[in-house]
Amino acid sequence: MLAEARTVLENARARSLNDEKAARIAKQTARAAKLKLKHTRKLAKLARKSSRHAEDRAEASAELLERAQAKFEKLEKRFRKEQRKQKDRPARRSRSKPAATRARPKRVTQVRTRRRPRPPVKPRANTVVPEPRDMGSDSAATHVSTEPGTDGQPPPSGM
Repeated sequence: MLAEARTVLENARARSLNDEKAARIAKQTARAAKLKLKHTRKLAKLARKSSRHAEDRAEASAELLERAQAKFEKLEKRFRKEQRKQKDRPARRSRSKPAATRARPKRVTQVRTRRRPRPPVKPRANTVVPEPRDMGSDSAATHVSTEPGTDGQPPPSGM
């Protein structure tokens, strides 16, 4: 009877652990799905916005194309008209000077603007200005050790 109760208890423990594990996994899955849903909604919103912008750009470029097409057709029509006029008129001599004797147009130089000079840089409050060292013949006195534990002090000269 005790052995039977022990097996029932062990089975109940195992089932309880499995159920807890399944509940934890289900909760994690639900949380992940919720986050994924939020992320999906955000992506969908961004996609809609991008789509609207693309449609606006497409409309603007279509209008630009239509205007350019109309302008091109006008110019083409004018060119054909001038060609017809040229055919109808007899060839006349030009009254203008030959290219070699014509006055050349003046070159337009670019006007340079003067830049304001930069103000001198002021030292900050925490800037340390190094003091000039004594340049004596004693090289040990001017040598500063970079070894750890010396704190930048020169080595003792009495050795």
